[in-house]
Amino acid sequence: MLGACLVVLLALFYLDVYRRTGEWPHWNYYLDFVATYGNGYDMLPLPPLGPWWVVTLVFYFSFFTILGLWLGRVKNLPPHFNMIVLLTFCGILQFTYYFRRAHIQNLLHISMPAILLSVYWLYVVRVFKPMSMPVVLKRWGYGFIALLTAFFIQPTVDLCVAKLKFQPVSVSPMVGRLLSLPQQWHNADPYVVQAAGLMDKYSGKNRSLVYFLGKAGFEVSMYSGRTNRYPYNDVVQPTLSPLAMERILAFDPHLKVGEYIYSSTLAQENFEKKLFDGLAAKFNLELVEQTNGLLVYKVLGEKSAS
Repeated sequence: MLGACLVVLLALFYLDVYRRTGEWPHWNYYLDFVATYGNGYDMLPLPPLGPWWVVTLVFYFSFFTILGLWLGRVKNLPPHFNMIVLLTFCGILQFTYYFRRAHIQNLLHISMPAILLSVYWLYVVRVFKPMSMPVVLKRWGYGFIALLTAFFIQPTVDLCVAKLKFQPVSVSPMVGRLLSLPQQWHNADPYVVQAAGLMDKYSGKNRSLVYFLGKAGFEVSMYSGRTNRYPYNDVVQPTLSPLAMERILAFDPHLKVGEYIYSSTLAQENFEKKLFDGLAAKFNLELVEQTNGLLVYKVLGEKSAS
């Protein structure tokens, strides 16, 4: 049953990627990004001693307990054993993110599997009272876990308190925040609002467009709900991966006559300038509007071969 659920989730993921991009997932690009960060890019070194030891101990205990039960061919396995195996390996994989980005907030983000495993093993010890466990551990195990938990939580107290201060404590402020969201949304950067307005003016309800707006492109996408037809939104991220950049530069956006291209003033060394120059070499483009550094071009048709 668990395997069937995983297959369904994976199928839904593949279908969602295809729906958004028109292509199936490219795992080689993902692995290229992983290797880039794994080689030290933007790395936060792992401290020699810290709360991460608690998370690691939980995973070590869970892994070797599972291994011992499997090798020992134990007939009466603990309840929900398959889920615990999945949770253990999922937690170990998540921990590899913190291993390269060793910030306490990142540790909080990936600690949920370890927390659930700790609660589970305490429950197993409490209810099933395994005979092979030393009496000392049975008596003092809960106290030891409490000390480890306190050690884990202590560095995160200031961060948690700071976050809690921004949370509403009653229903009325929560409703007020929800009602103020539309106004906050319209208080976005004027440049972003203007770019979205031009897209509304010329492209109407078309959600997939070609635009070269530098760092503002991602904000425009979030604000307007549109997506760049090229396979990127953030201009920084793809430059870290040679494979991803190669794919972007070779991508065909399948522009049609009457469609529009939106652009900011592009620096010569910017890869978006290369993309725009490639389109300008292939199509006849008409500048239909220019305002505050934003340019709108209309595609008139392909250039005839000379």
